[in-house]
Amino acid sequence: MRLPRTALLAVLPAAAGLALGGCGDNVPKKKLEDSIKAQSAQLSPNSPITDVSCPKDIKGKKGNTETCVATLQNGHQYEVKATVESVSGSTAHFTYEAGKQVK
Repeated sequence: MRLPRTALLAVLPAAAGLALGGCGDNVPKKKLEDSIKAQSAQLSPNSPITDVSCPKDIKGKKGNTETCVATLQNGHQYEVKATVESVSGSTAHFTYEAGKQVK
């Protein structure tokens, strides 16, 4: 079964709000990974995303980005760029964008 990049685009969340952690107002990488997986599953019960890996925590400051890697059911991996769009109190609001295939 081949899942093209368009399958990834179809299940990526448009936006998400994540609580900032206490350590320097960062969003822990685990929260970011879980958010991408959970929201893709919510948008598509048959989401092709089986795993997400982000390299580090992201500072909750508008404009900051982190590039994570989403693994699909077929084993292909794609970059997912998470961008902080705004911060309201203790919540950072993100948008996600599918990028190039890495594996």
